[in-house]
Parts: sequence; structure tokens; C-alpha cells
Amino acid sequence: MRPRYPSTTLTKSVTMVAVADVLIDAASVLGGDATLRILYVKLVEARTCLGNDHNQWHPAEAALFCIRAISNYVSTVEAEVMPKIVLVQNSQKDKRFCWLIRFKQIMSLLLELPHEPQLLQTVCLTIGAYSKWLDAALDGFPQLSSVIKILLSGMGKSEDSAAAAAVAFRHICDVLYFENLLSNMDQMLTVDCRRKLCGYFDELFSIYNSAVIGEGSFKVSAGDSLHVVEAFRYIGYLRILEISTLSDEIMLRSLDLDVYALFYSMVITELPADQAKLALEKLCLPVVTPLQEIISQGPDVLEKKLARELTVHIDRLAYIFRYVNHPEAVADAIQRLWPILKAIFDIRAWDMRTMESLCRACKYAVRTSGRLMGITIGAMLEEIQGLYQQHHQPCFLYLSSEIFGSDPSCAYYLKNLIEALFKCTTCLLTNIKDFTARPDIADDCFLLASRCIRYCPQVFIPSAVFPSLVDCSMIGVTVQHREASNSILTFLSDIFDLAKSSMGEQYLTIRDSVIIPRGASITRILVASLTGALPSSRLETVTYALLALTRAYGPSALEWARESVSLIPSTVVTEVDQTKIFQALTDAASGVDIKTLMGAVEELSDVCRRNRTVQEIVQGALRPLELNLVTVS
Repeated sequence: MRPRYPSTTLTKSVTMVAVADVLIDAASVLGGDATLRILYVKLVEARTCLGNDHNQWHPAEAALFCIRAISNYVSTVEAEVMPKIVLVQNSQKDKRFCWLIRFKQIMSLLLELPHEPQLLQTVCLTIGAYSKWLDAALDGFPQLSSVIKILLSGMGKSEDSAAAAAVAFRHICDVLYFENLLSNMDQMLTVDCRRKLCGYFDELFSIYNSAVIGEGSFKVSAGDSLHVVEAFRYIGYLRILEISTLSDEIMLRSLDLDVYALFYSMVITELPADQAKLALEKLCLPVVTPLQEIISQGPDVLEKKLARELTVHIDRLAYIFRYVNHPEAVADAIQRLWPILKAIFDIRAWDMRTMESLCRACKYAVRTSGRLMGITIGAMLEEIQGLYQQHHQPCFLYLSSEIFGSDPSCAYYLKNLIEALFKCTTCLLTNIKDFTARPDIADDCFLLASRCIRYCPQVFIPSAVFPSLVDCSMIGVTVQHREASNSILTFLSDIFDLAKSSMGEQYLTIRDSVIIPRGASITRILVASLTGALPSSRLETVTYALLALTRAYGPSALEWARESVSLIPSTVVTEVDQTKIFQALTDAASGVDIKTLMGAVEELSDVCRRNRTVQEIVQGALRPLELNLVTVS
């Protein structure tokens, strides 16, 4: 077997395909390990032919191509050429054995080869083809640092070598991820990978730095860079958006950089606390610098910038704050960066896209660092309160709810904030058309209200805005927007379950003074939702709200339910059907299995939805959009 380089470019591709086919046939007969030993000898011979000026590299490329062609036929326990196999026993009690695999011979040869673009392309492809040995090395990946350096060189040499390096990098991370997937199913697979890669911080950061700042000269095209995205995705276990349909190269590149930021952030999490702060500062610098440059040009320039020119950087901050699990380091970072973020809040508050991106970054900072943010939380909330009353951006409510969940101890400080936010929101949502037009505001408003009930009922329940927000929820229950409707129903359920929240029991009297006068109307609206006002997919959420109401108010709620169901004409729901649903609700309220109630509710729902005419009759009788229905006997 004598691998030789084709004499002309015209015949190269044809020859390579033919040679690969022959080698695969040979490996299937002789065995991959035996074939590899033969080809390794040829690679050694080719190395001696390089010459002093390294211009005779073609035989080495031919040998490497042949070695790559049979990679699928070489066993992972091949012990003579690719690795040296050492049998390791973990302990006397644990009889599990694992293979400690080391790249010695071929890897050392790859490091000695010249970095000619064409040869480097084949080297990178060979590394990718034999990546399955990397994760088996239990002594810290002895050759991984050199492998990453080779791939970095490939990414900057030529477009062809960059494409090969990107593919190889993806294969390496595939192996790191999926091998850990098989052995660490109960640990969500990623911790071991991140810990192993902590030792290669400089190499990994050079990829990130080259991509974000532009230092170095990566030649990876937008299409090939998706392999790098996938590589970081596997280690970071990130479910990124499907990007194959995007045609804008800048958008593709931007998403690549987001994943770089995410991956590096997750590796920082495995660093000791004293190193994490410096590493985080280093990571944020290339992301923040472009924002500083834009802000330094003045408010007019900042206001006229396209949203994408800002959000591409802010979204990276969000990834960083989300995945760096070092609260003190993140709190320190957000404190230093707050003047920059505040400048964007002040000038771009009108821009929904930028505000959503900025609030997302702040949300993750708050979620990670919590009360360690100190005075920065106060400054952030003060900013939100003023801007929401001017611009009505839903994301301001969304950020406020996150702060409540992360640091309930600031509840009293937030009293003025929530009253201002809710008062403004109830003025915006006065009828069902407003809810339909602004579902995001409704969703975030009632999400915030639910968190107020759970974490600080002492602030929210006695407030002047509580009754008006209950009225607002009754108006919007039947909005067809799924998230908005679910948030409203959850808010009502939380009110009925107030006794379950911290310090909630002492505010039951105040709650009752608001709910009892409205109890019959709330019940009627919930029954209408079960029987056609809302899609059947929301039956479970509505049923729980009705059950929580019944458990909270006992006989009163059962009477409200009886009155509501009796409004449905007997031509649609017979007395037997009415008795059945009422009995199921009574049993569920007293602690019987809720499955019985769900069955009765589903049966009632099916009866009332059996055709459009029936559904219109039922909704015409229940009239869920009328808060105060006067029945005529």
C-alpha cells in the first residue's frame, strides 16, 4: 500500500474518492486497526521527506487522507498506533474499568507538519475524524491544548482550512458532550465537560476574542461557522433558535458570537470565586466596549442607531449574566455597567426591541446575583417606574416581577413602584379589546401581581390598587391570547390560595372584602370560560381556578357555581348534568381526587361546545364580558 499524491489537480478529486473506497474495502477485510498500522508507517516515511524548507508535504497529506478515510473502521481500543492503552481500575469496590486513551504517535506527527493551507485542511479533518478518542482520556486531555491550537491555526489560514477546523471543533465537542451524555444522564451532561475545558481557558478565549473583537483573522464563512456554533451548543447545552433559514450573514455571525459568550460563561462557572471575577470582567469587556463607543458619541447618535446595533451586544451580556453562576461576580459587574445600561434606558425607552433586550440582561443579572446587587436594584426600579408611565413597555413589568422573585426583602421599598405600575396598567386595560390589543402588557402585569401575592402580600393586598386589579382581571380572563389568559387565571388562583403564601393568612379579611362582592361574577366568568369562552386547551387552568375559589369560600362558592350553571338553558344542559358537575365540584372542594372533577368539567365542556349554535346560546346566557349581570327571573 503506497499512498501517493495525484499528479494533477484535475484528477485529484476523482482519485481521492476512488482511493477512499479502496481503503474502506481493505479496512473491512483486514480490519481497521491493521490497515491503520500500515498507513502509519507511510506517514512516518512522508515526514522524513518534508525537507528543510518543508516544501515536500504532499506525501504527508496523502497519508493523512488515507488515515482519515478509514477512521470509522478503527476501534476505540486500537492500542498500537493511535493510542497507548492503559487499563485503569477505579477502586477495589468498584469493578468498572475504563480505557485511558492517549494520542501519542500520530498526534505528535501532526504537530510537526508545516501549516500549509492545503495540508492544514487535511490535518484538521483528520483530527475531527479521530475525535472519539479525546473524551476517553481521563488525565485531563493531554493533547487537547495542542489540538485546539492546530484548529485555531486552521481557522485563520484559509477558507478551506477554516471550514475543516470548524467541522473538527464541532466533532470534538460532539464527543465531549455525547460521551458525558451516556455516562452522566442524571447530571444533565455538561458539568464534567466544562470542568475538563477549564484548563484550556486561554485557547478557548482566543476563539471568543477573535470572533468578538476581530483580533486575529478567522476565515470561517457564515455557513461553516455554524459548525462552531453547534460545538459550543453541545458543551453549553443551549437550545438556540433555528438559523438555517436566515440569509443575512451578519445575523448568522451575531448568533455565533452569542453562543461563544454563553459557552465561555458556563466555563467561568467552574472557576474558583477569586478567579471568576477577573474572568467575567475580561469576558464583558469586548461586549461593552462597542456600547461605550456609541454612548460617547452623544444622545443623538444613540437614539438614531438601529436596534440591532445595540441588541447584538446587550444580548451577549444577557447570556453572560445567565450562565455565570457566581453571584458576587455578577453583582460587581452589573454595578460597574449600570451607568451604561441606564444611558440606554434613558435614550431608547421608546424602542421596544432594545428595551426587551436590556430588560432581559437585567433580569438575568438580578436572578443570578439577587440581593447582592444592593443599591443597583433600587436604581433599576426607580428607572423602570418612571419609564413605564411614559412608554408603557411590557418588559418593564416583566423585569419588576423578576426583582420580586429574586429579593422579596425589598418589598416595602417597592410599594410605591407596584402601585404606580398597576395603576397605570389598569388605565390601559379597560375592556376586552384593550387586552386583545396589548396582551404582553396583560401577561406581564398579572405575572408581577402573582409574584406580589406570593412574596409580599403585606404590600400588595392592602394597597389601593388591589380591588381595581381584580376588576381588571375579570375583564380580561377570556382574552384569547394564551399567555395573557394563563397569567390572569393564575393571578386569580393565587388570590384564592392566599392562605398558602407567606404571611397571607393575616390578610384574608381584606381579600374577602374584595372577592366576596364579586364572587358570583367571577364564578360565572369561569364557568363561561369552561363552556366555550376560552379554548378547550385551557380547561385545566380554568378548572383549578374554580376549584381554588370553591375551597376558599366553601358553601358560598358552591352556591355561586349552582347559580352560574343554572343560567345555561336546560335544552343544552339537563338537570342531571347540572347535578353531576355540582356534585363533582363539591367532592373536589372537600378533598376528593380532582380527576373526578376534571372528568365532569370535560363532559360539560363537550356538551356546551358540540356545535356553534349551542356554544352561542351558552355564551349568550352566561355573558362573560359583563361584570355585573342582572338576571331576570
